[in-house]
Amino acid sequence: MQTRRSSHRRREHTARSSARLALALTLAGPACAGDFGPIEEHRDPFLADVYLVNDTHADVTVWLHRLDPERALDCEELGAQPHLLLAMPVFLPAEAVTLPPGSTVAARDMDAAPRDCHAVFVQEDSRPRAVLFWFTDQIDADWVEGTIDAPAAHRPGAVLLTVDGAGAPSFASVGPELVFVEGAPE
Repeated sequence: MQTRRSSHRRREHTARSSARLALALTLAGPACAGDFGPIEEHRDPFLADVYLVNDTHADVTVWLHRLDPERALDCEELGAQPHLLLAMPVFLPAEAVTLPPGSTVAARDMDAAPRDCHAVFVQEDSRPRAVLFWFTDQIDADWVEGTIDAPAAHRPGAVLLTVDGAGAPSFASVGPELVFVEGAPE
């Protein structure tokens, strides 16, 4: 009898902790966002290893939480379980970016201090919360056009904000898998 009660209390405690964490992460999202505003339709090319592109027919606003340069990451451990980053206090406050169709934005600041791995926490109203995670040597930096209209022009490192076959908003990676969605099976 004692074992059942302890087990039940532990499950209740875990459920309450998970609910508090989910609430804290939700409240820390777009409410603390700075705003880049809309991106010009035809921007100049920029240097990036990983970038987001709006692959829909409507404007999409995303909130990008980039890594705090003061926080160290255990890249090997996180590489095995990138979804753990969703519960870690390693991200800066969000920056809101509105992308017209075909527009692109770098996932990270290429001028930031070098790291062995990179991560960006991405939020968008109609898509599940996700972390983009990659190792530095996994994707080469290259020049990316500010607007890409031809799907064949996407290179490895592109993360498409798109819709799936059923019309539901989703993410898609070009090249290695970079998107780790909250609640998705590992």
